[in-house]
Amino acid sequence: MRLRSGVVDDVDAVMALWAVAAENDGRPSDRRETGEALIARDPDALLLAEVDGAIVGSLIAGWDGWRFHL
Repeated sequence: MRLRSGVVDDVDAVMALWAVAAENDGRPSDRRETGEALIARDPDALLLAEVDGAIVGSLIAGWDGWRFHL
């Protein structure tokens, strides 16, 4: 497994992963634009796990200036 930061070219693959793996009930739909905005604002916030070049996991890290959230 390889861990790395996500880039804009990963957004579609991440959205596809979330469509099948994430709990999406009761929250807004994910959009490509918001993924791109996340990466533009904080390039290291989207962490990805890859196996044989396929994205198999993701994590978004955030910090509000006081505490962090994963």
